[in-house]
Amino acid sequence: MINIVYSMSMIQKCLLHVQRNISSKCRASDRTEITEDFYAVILWMTITIHRISYRASTGSGAESIPR
Repeated sequence: MINIVYSMSMIQKCLLHVQRNISSKCRASDRTEITEDFYAVILWMTITIHRISYRASTGSGAESIPR
């Protein structure tokens, strides 16, 4: 997934390491909220990539994507 989303990136990190780096640079009181937001973005990206892959594999439009 990382190489699809960040195909032009020189350095590709595992998402856990990205999350740990982000958490280490914020206040302890904000870590929970920041981590939740990070995982919400990752979930959105994952769903979007799967929908695009589904469309490409079936040749169908958005109206036939199961939700």
